[in-house]
Amino acid sequence: GRSGSPCVSPCASERGETDMLCTKLPTWNEEFKCLVLDFEGRTVTASPQNFQLSSPEDPDELVCQYGRIGPNTFSLDFKQPLSVIQAFGVSLSTIFLS
Repeated sequence: GRSGSPCVSPCASERGETDMLCTKLPTWNEEFKCLVLDFEGRTVTASPQNFQLSSPEDPDELVCQYGRIGPNTFSLDFKQPLSVIQAFGVSLSTIFLS
């Protein structure tokens, strides 16, 4: 994977090819004195389960984002090349993180 952007397992596209997705790493926020991810206007509660995935070719274009929006509520946004099952499966992989 790219330095500074750990990549996750490839996902198969409809064409039978595989696509590599990378975890978008948080950046330091001087105002809050902590690492943050930009969820672009969505109100997200800090959680180790929050993540964003992008293509290694275009790290600014999000393919999937998952974030805590309440005590027991999460938001999952995704688009191609991920299917509903793939996005849900990746989100479930964070269930034991605390």
